[in-house]
Amino acid sequence: MKRRVSLLLVVMVLLSQCLVFADYVTIYETESEIEYLADGVTKQTLMKYTNEGWLNINVVRVDLRKQMDLTVLTDEKLSSRDTLSHLLEKNNADHSVVAAINSDFFDTANNTTMGNLVLDGKVLTTSVGSNEFASFNVTKDNVPYIGYINSPNNSFTNGIYTQKLTYINKPYLSYDRSILFTSDWALQSYGKTLDIDILEILVQKDRIKEIRRKGDPFTIPEDGYVIACVGNDINSALQNFKMGDIITVNYDVNFRFMDLSVGGGAQIVSNGKVLEVFSQNISGKHPRTSAGISKDRKELIMVTIDGRSSSFRGVTQTELGNIMIGLGAYEAINLDGGGSTQMVVQSPWETKPTTVNSPSDGSERKMYTGLAVTKILSSDPVLLQTKIDLDSPNLVLGTQTPIALKAIDSNYVPVAVDQDNVSWTLSGIEGRIENGVLTPQSEGEGVLKAIYQGHSATFKIRVYDNAVKLNVSPSIIKVDKNEIKPLAFSVTTNDGKTIDLSKDSVKVTIPNLVGTYDYESGSLIAGSEAQQALAQFEFNGLVTYIPVAVGTQKVTLASFENETGKFMGYPATVTGKYREIPVPKNGLQSGILEYDFTGSSDTRAAYVAFNTPLELPDNTQSIGMWAFGDFGNDHWLRGKIVDAVGATTNITFARHVDWQGWQYVKAELPSNMVYPLQLSRVYLVETDGALKDSGTILMDDITAIVGQNIIVKAPENITKIKALSSYSIPDALKSKALKFVFSDLKNDLLASYNQIVLKDNKAKMRIEEQEGAWVIHMNNVGSSIRTNDYTQWTKLINFAQNNVQKPVIVVMNDVNKYNDVYEGDLLIKQMGKIKAQGVDVAVVYPTTNPDYDIKVNNGITVIRVPRVKTELYGLSVAADQSKLYFEIIK
Repeated sequence: MKRRVSLLLVVMVLLSQCLVFADYVTIYETESEIEYLADGVTKQTLMKYTNEGWLNINVVRVDLRKQMDLTVLTDEKLSSRDTLSHLLEKNNADHSVVAAINSDFFDTANNTTMGNLVLDGKVLTTSVGSNEFASFNVTKDNVPYIGYINSPNNSFTNGIYTQKLTYINKPYLSYDRSILFTSDWALQSYGKTLDIDILEILVQKDRIKEIRRKGDPFTIPEDGYVIACVGNDINSALQNFKMGDIITVNYDVNFRFMDLSVGGGAQIVSNGKVLEVFSQNISGKHPRTSAGISKDRKELIMVTIDGRSSSFRGVTQTELGNIMIGLGAYEAINLDGGGSTQMVVQSPWETKPTTVNSPSDGSERKMYTGLAVTKILSSDPVLLQTKIDLDSPNLVLGTQTPIALKAIDSNYVPVAVDQDNVSWTLSGIEGRIENGVLTPQSEGEGVLKAIYQGHSATFKIRVYDNAVKLNVSPSIIKVDKNEIKPLAFSVTTNDGKTIDLSKDSVKVTIPNLVGTYDYESGSLIAGSEAQQALAQFEFNGLVTYIPVAVGTQKVTLASFENETGKFMGYPATVTGKYREIPVPKNGLQSGILEYDFTGSSDTRAAYVAFNTPLELPDNTQSIGMWAFGDFGNDHWLRGKIVDAVGATTNITFARHVDWQGWQYVKAELPSNMVYPLQLSRVYLVETDGALKDSGTILMDDITAIVGQNIIVKAPENITKIKALSSYSIPDALKSKALKFVFSDLKNDLLASYNQIVLKDNKAKMRIEEQEGAWVIHMNNVGSSIRTNDYTQWTKLINFAQNNVQKPVIVVMNDVNKYNDVYEGDLLIKQMGKIKAQGVDVAVVYPTTNPDYDIKVNNGITVIRVPRVKTELYGLSVAADQSKLYFEIIK
């Protein structure tokens, strides 16, 4: 379709609009650079830290006056679904799609969307009729609007008699209804397969070709349709329509002026205000998707907000409405959310579309429709922009780094660059550029510049010459025979920075008996025999040794030949049962789990709780099982692991049970659990309240995949890390305040320190000037600063913005452990702002480790203090380490 609808590209709106939020306090916020996906289409990410967690907001803006188009992504048939990425691929033959979001709510039990769908002026499907569902629409005059079209007045007539069409392409054949099905819905009609009294009228080229009652299904023609009648509509159709009649379909007046319509949930913003009552009330803070329209109707704003994770909190519909208003929306609709929330964009610099948000299921959910933006391609594009292709601005002195120049044309399509005709220069540092390879020859900051056909591009780089340790990931390699294992390399600098190395910059020595290393792919290729040996990795005098073990074995944990477990449901509305039946994959029996998820919209789970938990052998790397997926209905297949200290974790066998027949699935085990481990249950779970169904899943032969016990001994790695005894605290930190922390148990500073970090999760943050240094007490008991008192963050951020002229000592609990990884990053960032003012910063924290340690993280001195029992305060404090610490700070 060619509507040429576009949005006014006001890129600075995102930076200048004051976002209005509700029910939470914004602590900190950051914005990514605006990325141009096409002329008139931009993408940006907003991160907002609130007292309730992070908001991760992805925004695509579309200028509806540019050469842009809107379309709806569907599968080949409306009754089938796929992931948004696959839907995009199937509808993107000309590579014109630049962005897409999920859209309509859907009914998986009946394979249909809930709302309308109109594309290029053609009515593909009508709403289920519920007044709670609004839709996003564009008229044939290119005017976007949001409205409710839930009970359209559609009908068919032979010129003598007119009969109402209840639905178009909706599978709800019950009561007194007539439903029109086109070839967009399916290949065949239902006919007698439904085992109900049904009359089907085949219409081809506007003429009735055949009428069948409880007959075989029709093949639905491309140039026609099938009208299915049930209930009293059967008699009225038989009495008034006959073979040969010319049939006309009369569409509702709303559809006659509509070019595009895609269903959604409630309208949440109208006339620039959040509605007080929503037609569809989806309460709670969840991942959300929304589409908004500016007041002048020249801008489309597509938004996703992540949730249901340890970091991202999700939002209510009211909060979503306020966010949309803050982004410039005058009207907005709440589209399907939860695990369906997804945004896919096609950067002009990348070869494939990318999901830019974090789907809460951990993977893409299958859906029926997506709202997409496409670009209208010019037949005569010109070179528009160039960009230097370099993975990271941080380089290590002496390494050879491949560089290249990318280019796009005015269609925002990649074009080939003649690399031999690119003119390269390097300023600020010494270096050599030959044959597409950059070799820096001095440390410091520099600028790489490329000129090509009158276009120039620059890239700032920083070259380091202080690598002290070579890192190899994984640090222990356990692989199966002939397995290919990708490896990654980096170095750690003496100021705590981590810099990635290219896959061919490290010299790799692997004994032939365990495999070989492929420099081109950066992968270890395991041998064909069970073996163990040491691999050696070298870079600029740094050497790291990694044990490699080839070969695994499978140990059967449950074969289901006897009574294995019992059924459990959560919540109580989930019903079902478990038993063994003689339908095996192997042996004589398998286990069958029956479930019914129709009784609730909450997260629902159906468990097989094993009569005796399944003991996992030491060195178990993963757990495999056979599962029969025909009736798994796309739910999540998981297991529950319990370790020796009672800690539990959930493992995933398959995020979507969507296959036919038996399939072998594996779940990887976490590396931080204490052996011995037990598998206590296997279960199906569904987090999406809209997915209500019942079904079964069969399982057989649960096995532990066990790796070898590492017996090879590795020598000490060769590093340039200074011996701990050679460390000294910077002169600026040799204050009495720091000495108090380390030595004087009787002063108030240390007593307060131990109360905060070891005992009292209600302790308040304090920022105090102590003997020539700023001492900041942070309460992060329970691995979180925010949940103890979010105002700690506002105080710290305000402090970091001041002119700090004295050393800073931060006293807190374990600085390496956070429930929210972004919170840990934010702390280092704020410490870095203080460090950038030219003062020294140290973070002091206690652990149960009996050894002290000093490390540097991005220039911040991090000091680990051992805990030693003392009865002076009834606290675990570093009571007998004063002499040792005095040696450190001399």
